[in-house]
Amino acid sequence: MDNSKEKKQQCYICGAPFYSVEHAPARSFFPKDKRNNLITVPSCKKHNEDMSIDDDYVRLIIASSIANNEVAEAHFIKKCIKTLQRSEALTKTLASGSKYVLVSKGKEPPHQELAIKIDRNRFNKVMCKIAYAMFYNKFGEVWHRKFNIGTEYLLNEDNSNEPLGKLIQEAKKLIDFSSIKFEGSEPTVFKYAFMPCNGSKFDQILIMVFYEGFEVWCFADPTSNSPEL
Repeated sequence: MDNSKEKKQQCYICGAPFYSVEHAPARSFFPKDKRNNLITVPSCKKHNEDMSIDDDYVRLIIASSIANNEVAEAHFIKKCIKTLQRSEALTKTLASGSKYVLVSKGKEPPHQELAIKIDRNRFNKVMCKIAYAMFYNKFGEVWHRKFNIGTEYLLNEDNSNEPLGKLIQEAKKLIDFSSIKFEGSEPTVFKYAFMPCNGSKFDQILIMVFYEGFEVWCFADPTSNSPEL
């Protein structure tokens, strides 16, 4: 079925008439030499929010993760640091509540690195918008569910995993993660995969991987029947 006409007319979040086109994830997540065939989706006027500041905030959080590849490290040095230099408000936001914690990275001995206090509502909103865009891009219709957003890489203040982070760890013990077929034109920056649940197209788990290391899992709530940011 060709959904191209439908996609041009309906907002990817609510199905309202088309107003503008949005990139998902935002172009700022991608280095300039990795912006080939990026995903775009139609948006209505209501959901055509200027979220560039939120996108920058989340990109800085993800790109600075110790789990990422060299693409993230280079992008952080070349792009993210410049973003911080331009935005005093964003720098203050990230510095607020930050502290040093003891971490272990690969074969390196334990050492201290700076941990940033995260605004989860802000983080989750950006992830939800990307998730709705992935579903619309793949299936050509609105994802009529709200989500629970989880990741192993954002921890509680006592350095413990949040409940969904623990659930993800348990899920990985039951599935062959290497066999999952991810999609994405620039997989070193972003890739995604849907995992059906309960036989319904809408009741799925969406796994999104940024810079080959930072995973975000979106769990569709089967009791909901409309999208929610």
